[in-house]
Amino acid sequence: MILPDSELLLLAQNQKAKRELGQNFLVSSHWLNSIASSLSAETKLVVEIGPGLGFLTACLLGNELEVMAVDLDERLLAKLPRHPKLSTMYADACQLSFEEMREPFSLIGNLPFNAGTKILLNIIGDYASDFWNAREAREVVFMFQLEVAERMVAQPRSKAFGPLSMLVQAKAEVELLFEVKRKFFHPEPRVDTGVVRFRPRVHAGLAGLSKDKRDTLQKVLRQAFIHRRKKIKNNLLGVLTLEDFTSLQISPDSRAEDLSFDDYLTIAKYLP
Repeated sequence: MILPDSELLLLAQNQKAKRELGQNFLVSSHWLNSIASSLSAETKLVVEIGPGLGFLTACLLGNELEVMAVDLDERLLAKLPRHPKLSTMYADACQLSFEEMREPFSLIGNLPFNAGTKILLNIIGDYASDFWNAREAREVVFMFQLEVAERMVAQPRSKAFGPLSMLVQAKAEVELLFEVKRKFFHPEPRVDTGVVRFRPRVHAGLAGLSKDKRDTLQKVLRQAFIHRRKKIKNNLLGVLTLEDFTSLQISPDSRAEDLSFDDYLTIAKYLP
């Protein structure tokens, strides 16, 4: 059973947060329950990244879920309540291996701002594989700094759209579920947060793409966005000629964020 907000706040105030681990404890029962309820009904096993003081853990256990809590802070792991459906693991989620996970599971967590993206990419992988590193994961519900969350769901021709948007959307069906204001945390961070849900997908354009072409795609993306304010013809100078842009039916006067992921796939396939 989740405690009243006043008691959650008191517990957070009595626990010295580790700034180096990006600890900001969510102390709103409403938002904790909202996050826990974002998981699919068929979810039975949940890997919780960064359980902190166990507030979200209590919601998950209250929903009759089996929980594996993973944290780099041994102090807090030791404080989690003993429960027949709760196990703990001292590990760095940025490097956590999922190879031994042989049954379907979900992941959830209020991630530290300084490591959130790295943790997600360790789960979903990069362009080298069509599949996630966490092969048995069915969905992920994570909280990020709002600006990062918005980049993950951004669409072409928006300022937030970029390499992170394309990678995440190539590997996952992604949805920004809701925003949580900074006032609901202790210590209070400097920014608001966003809760995002990810479900695995295999992008049709990546299927059958060779390793060399996947490497080319990543290089083109890095170079295209090296100077966001410049036109794409300037950022890809030495990679594509004006004649190439004509052949590709892509305007050389576009900005990098004007092109879709499929446009960049087309460029990678076009290059020798």
